[in-house]
Amino acid sequence: MSSVEAVVAASEGLHARPAALFAQAVSATGETVMISKPGAEAVDASSVLALMTLGAKQGETVVLTCEAQDGEKILASLKEMLQTPEG
Repeated sequence: MSSVEAVVAASEGLHARPAALFAQAVSATGETVMISKPGAEAVDASSVLALMTLGAKQGETVVLTCEAQDGEKILASLKEMLQTPEG
């Protein structure tokens, strides 16, 4: 299993539009990716509702995990997305 930490850069955190865009990117990988805040239970990163329920705010650290064979590559791309502020 691969895992990586990322800092949420979007000013509104993982809420509404950023959550939808991130969930879409996760779904496009075709793999199961989980996301959690340290000390919290992991949720499905392809679910907009789960992402919004996670409540990750700007500047908070989240942990992404993936069991795919190329999980490190998938997570690196998703980490970059999370750490890039929008527009």
